[in-house]
Amino acid sequence: MVESDFKKSRLERNNMLPETDNLPVHLLAGIFKDKNQSYKLFWFQAILDFVSDGKFVVTYEQLIHKMVAQAWYMVMEYHLNLGPADALEILINQVRSTSGLLPTAKEKDVIQFLITSEDENIKKAKQKLVLNVPYRLQAPFLGKLTESEWHDYHFIEERAKQNDRLLYYYEQLSVKERQIRINENWIGYLQKNEAILRGWIQNELIQYLQRRNPNVPGIPFKIHPPEKRDLKAAMNFWSAVIEHHEMNDIYTGKLLNSENFDELGRIHIDHFVPWSYLASDEVWNLTPTFAKINISKSNQVPNQKNDIELLSKQHYMALQIAQSNKEIKRLFETYTRKNLNSTDIKSRLYSCEISEEIFTENMVTLIEPICHSAKNLGFMEWVNRGFITSVL
Repeated sequence: MVESDFKKSRLERNNMLPETDNLPVHLLAGIFKDKNQSYKLFWFQAILDFVSDGKFVVTYEQLIHKMVAQAWYMVMEYHLNLGPADALEILINQVRSTSGLLPTAKEKDVIQFLITSEDENIKKAKQKLVLNVPYRLQAPFLGKLTESEWHDYHFIEERAKQNDRLLYYYEQLSVKERQIRINENWIGYLQKNEAILRGWIQNELIQYLQRRNPNVPGIPFKIHPPEKRDLKAAMNFWSAVIEHHEMNDIYTGKLLNSENFDELGRIHIDHFVPWSYLASDEVWNLTPTFAKINISKSNQVPNQKNDIELLSKQHYMALQIAQSNKEIKRLFETYTRKNLNSTDIKSRLYSCEISEEIFTENMVTLIEPICHSAKNLGFMEWVNRGFITSVL
């Protein structure tokens, strides 16, 4: 085997982590080998965050706070499961029940709540988490231990002092407070290869979440809070349709026209099935509506049986308008190029020859099971539309 091939095989064995002569990268590559819970992934990601900020001595509590903040959005807003009896998810749910924080809360706000919280249940959940994560992550470095030794952190910390290859070492600050100190031999490696390591963590996290959430779409897009979405093509198309043809809002039955646009003169675009579930802006899932309706519905699922049929009727009407109006057709083509990613759905729905009956049947077949799946995952039904409709 030539030298280049040998190096390539070593990289493949080490999950594509860059090699270096003076560090046991093969041990680092094994830290996620056994992932019965999510804590290893988030603990190491938190370590990398602190190291990238130039902080090499970090308390257990600071790391736990960072872990909760990193996982908050995916658990609270996306309703992703971290696993049965997952210690980190238990802590997140405890924070949710006592904090009043929104599912979309910023990382800094989650951390600030955790710093100031005196809730005993949160303290217990934190303590349960640190019984394992600081030590289990370094299992490849620590060597073979018995189960009783794994539960004796004093033994592990003493053993760690005899090993100069560890990623970090353990230090006691007080009876209840501990911290880690990053091994100075690893600091340069972590900083130099930060982008590669983050990609590695994200890949491992995606695989982990896909196993825990087998029926949930868009997992790769749900490991971080979303960036601002661009619905310009959708707004341009639906605004043009409404200007040329009377069209009703599917949720209220009220006429959509320029007089009902928001204070900036814009129509609002709603995701029929919440974006938080689908993580995409597909044409078939978008509908024009009023600002108050869009805000009220938020990430809830429509609960009336004929909502999908009304959505289908609206979309079919817009399709017919696009076929007969050159300018609207141009906008529709721009819209579908940007927001229609399935060739199968394109052929089943957006064909010139399709009848309204078949179009509706295909829309119901597509959307109904998605709505059921979203509800099963924990997305709430939208039940208070009557009040919003009465004040429009």
